[in-house]
Amino acid sequence: MKDFIFFRQRFFSKKGLSGKRNMSRSQSSLHFAALKRATRSSRSQSSLHCALVQSPKTHSNLNYSSRLQSLLLIILLLISSTHALIASGQVTLDNSAGYDKSGFDFLKGVLSGVEGDMYYYEGSLWTNHALGGIKEMGANDFNACDSTEYSDNVKPLLNNYYCIKTREGSYAKIRVTSLTSNSITINWEHQRDGTNLFVGPEIELVSADGSINYAMIVIIIILIAVILLVIKFR
Repeated sequence: MKDFIFFRQRFFSKKGLSGKRNMSRSQSSLHFAALKRATRSSRSQSSLHCALVQSPKTHSNLNYSSRLQSLLLIILLLISSTHALIASGQVTLDNSAGYDKSGFDFLKGVLSGVEGDMYYYEGSLWTNHALGGIKEMGANDFNACDSTEYSDNVKPLLNNYYCIKTREGSYAKIRVTSLTSNSITINWEHQRDGTNLFVGPEIELVSADGSINYAMIVIIIILIAVILLVIKFR
C-alpha cells in the first residue's frame, strides 16, 4: 500500500513538472512572437519616418520641375506668339479658263472667284469690297503694312511686295513670284490677329545688311537671366 501511494505521488509530481515545462515553453513562444511583431512594427515605422523625411525634398523637386516646365512653355509662347497667327502659302491666280480661279480668299486660304479678297484680271490685281484695298510696298521686304492710302486695283510688278486689306478688315502681305497676262503666282501671308504686323519665323540677330537687332538680343538676355534665377532659388 505504501509503495502504491509513493508511486502515485511521484507520477503526478513528474506530470506537474512536465506541465510547467510545457507552459513555460508556450509562454516563451508567445513572448518571441510578440517581440518579432514589435520588431516588424518598428521597422515599418522607421521606413515611414524616412519616407516622411524625404518627401519634402521630393515635393520640392517636383515643384521645381513643374515651375521650370511652365517657364519654358511661357518662353516658347512668347517667341512664337508674334507669328503663330500668320497663315502663309503660295497660290496661282489664273483667269485663262474663266473667273472661278482668278481670286483668292485669305481667311479660308482657298481660290475663289471675283468675290474673294482680291482677284487677277487683265494684268491687274483688284479688290471689290468696301473694306478692301491694295497697296504697292516696293521690292524690299517689310514687317508691317501701312493702314492708309489703299486703292481698289494695282498693276503688279515681278518680285514686288503688296499689302492687301481683306473684306474682314485684316491685313495680308503678298510677293509676286511669277507673272503673265493671264496668271499671277504669289507668296502670301495673312495676319489673323487683327494687326498689320508681319514677323518672319526666323529670328535674326544680325540682318543681311549688317544691322543688329538689339531688341531681340535684350529679350534673349532677359530670358536667360530669368532661367538662371529660377535655377538658383529653386
